[in-house]
Amino acid sequence: MPQDTEHLAQALRELAKGEQAAARLETSLAALEDKLDAMLAAVEGRPAGGEAVQQAGRGDGEVGREGGRVSE
Repeated sequence: MPQDTEHLAQALRELAKGEQAAARLETSLAALEDKLDAMLAAVEGRPAGGEAVQQAGRGDGEVGREGGRVSE
């Protein structure tokens, strides 16, 4: 029984480490996404901080800010 408890404790520690790593990755990805949005806004000549990208006449289904497809 004590060995099972030790394994459970170790699994919970590893899970907590994984959750912390995932949170750090999410923060980094959000910062990168903001930078990419600002760069795209500069190229398109529109103010930064806009929502999903939409261009008239473009039918390739560009991916929007939340990762979903942008409808035309």
